[in-house]
Order: sequence, then C-alpha cells, then structure tokens
Amino acid sequence: SPSIESRSKMLLASMMGAIAFQKGLGVVHSMAHPLSSLLDTHHGLANAVNIPYGMKFNIAGFEDRFARMAQSLSLKEQNGDAVIKYLFDLNTQVGIPHRLRDIQVKEEHLDTLSALAFADFAHPNNPKPVSQADFRALYGEAEAINPLVDTNGRSIACLALLDNAAFSLDTGERLGLIGRNGAGKSSMLKIIAGLEKLDDG
Repeated sequence: SPSIESRSKMLLASMMGAIAFQKGLGVVHSMAHPLSSLLDTHHGLANAVNIPYGMKFNIAGFEDRFARMAQSLSLKEQNGDAVIKYLFDLNTQVGIPHRLRDIQVKEEHLDTLSALAFADFAHPNNPKPVSQADFRALYGEAEAINPLVDTNGRSIACLALLDNAAFSLDTGERLGLIGRNGAGKSSMLKIIAGLEKLDDG
C-alpha cells in the first residue's frame, strides 16, 4: 500500500518529468493525445503503452544517446535495444499492457489516430521528423496481435518471435512472406541469411 516514502518518490518523479518537459515533447505524446481525445484513454496509460514504440522509432541516428540512457539505467547491454526491452519489462512489472488492442484500440481507429497524431503540436520537437505514414506504422506495430520483437528481431518482454518453426526452400523456388507491421518478417529473413542469431534453437 502507498506510504509516505513511496508517495515522496512519486512526487519527485513527477517533478523530474515536468522538468524534462521543458525541452519539449515528441512522437510518444503525439501518439498519446489522439487516444485520449478519440477514445477517452487515460493520458498516462496512453503514453506508457506507446513509449517503447516511439523510443524504438528514435533509435536510428541517435544511438549514442540511447547508449547513455542504457548506462544511466545500469543495463548490461548499453544500446537502444536494451532500453526498449527495459521499457517493455517495466510496463510488465507495473501491469501496463504491451498492445493498443488491450486498451480498446481497433485497427479501424488507426488511420484517424494517425491523422490526429500528425496534426498534433508535440512531434515537431521530436529528435527526428515523423510523417503521417510513420505514425500509421507505429500505431500498427503497437496495435498488432503479433509478438513484439526488438530491433534485432529477437524476442522481447518474454514474447517469442518463432517457436518450433521449420521449413525448407529448394533451389529455384520462391517464397512470399506476408505479415503485419512488427510481425518479424525482416527479422526472420535476417536470421535465415545469418545476419542475426537466434535466442535459441
């Protein structure tokens, strides 16, 4: 149950968050605002569900910043993937769902959400530009029922990308790989090509 100590720590965390806001908001807040206006989602919940996806979007080009974040969090691996995994794990620990569909977001909402997010005031302050198509892809990844994977195509937050998967492809044969954003298509091809390693198997 809440105590004076836990409430004091929450007060300090809130103050630190407000101070951080002075530098401006970004892609995550622009994803969260439409959820509240369109679907009446609690603002804190909307941000919490979306933050791993928005942060993952920002890794490319800012790897040094993510390395510093990982170092500040005392993570073993000091890179962006480790930070994203930490965020998913933190959400798990405090009971925050990993997918937008778990907070009543449906696929038919995504186009409207994307347009609202692109019109939002927060993302122009994001470290890198965000297009309406980017928002659509981010919402699609966050809403998808498929397993979440890290940027190396491995499992994240205890969710498996592949389980007991096996197939063969003979010389001259062609195979089409179809799936929703975030399903792991590129990751699977990288594994097959030997560019990424399996967690096990």
